Amino acid sequence: MLSDQVGEDRLSPEAEASFARPMLPKFLATVSSEGTPNIVPIISIEAADPKTIIFAELMIWKTRKNLEENPKVAAAVMTRDLKAWVVKGDFEGFQKKGKYYDKLSCNELLRYNAYTGIRSAAVIRIKEVLPAVPLPKLKLLGDLIKTRILSPRAGSQLQGKREMPVPVSEKFRRLMGVKFLAYIDTDGYPGIIPLLSLFPADGRKLIFGTSISSEAIGRLKFSEKVAASVITSDPVAYQVKGSFQGIKRYWGIKVGVIDIDELYSASPPLPGERII
Repeated sequence: MLSDQVGEDRLSPEAEASFARPMLPKFLATVSSEGTPNIVPIISIEAADPKTIIFAELMIWKTRKNLEENPKVAAAVMTRDLKAWVVKGDFEGFQKKGKYYDKLSCNELLRYNAYTGIRSAAVIRIKEVLPAVPLPKLKLLGDLIKTRILSPRAGSQLQGKREMPVPVSEKFRRLMGVKFLAYIDTDGYPGIIPLLSLFPADGRKLIFGTSISSEAIGRLKFSEKVAASVITSDPVAYQVKGSFQGIKRYWGIKVGVIDIDELYSASPPLPGERII
């Protein structure tokens, strides 16, 4: 546990402040009844108090279905100084009135939403706050360089399926794109790993460096279902789903490999629309 954490089941002041900032990238991970992880950016996520996080119900059809089937969730936020906070919790329901609904309704980003108003406030009771994940710039730069250099070579050796659509590939290639991976942890809750070095290889493959979050990466099992999401400053977001293919070496360099089966839009105007 980090020294500034108040407790394992509540947010520290720093973590609470990070979740409260309106423009930081935030993601929510859920699990379907079939055991498939799902992760999408939900910028409206915020801390209502050290034990509770809330977000607005805005065009989250698949996430809503998962929440109704399985209340176990995880949420993450990344700060501008490259620190990631991850919490696990239990979905307690949607509220159409009350203090949480009122709090979100006062958010200027949501009040003037161009697509739809707030339908309800989703409430999550925090079960566990994981230690903050620092993303050292030198290690991150090293991982980014590795995946960029290896991506065409690794892809050809991996004999991937036909190419990923250009708009999706372009977003995952962006150095400033914020990318997170979701999987099902050993406790049955979604796990979330910040993977800024996630990069498309030839075919429908993604590779990532292993210098950061190595402990969490080590918990991934071969062929297990995973999902990954990217959001950029546009803001444009995509989600991919597939399976983890293990840690492989190319020219002596270790990278994780993900085989992609499905791609979805994760931002307006067509959030949740399947691309392939």
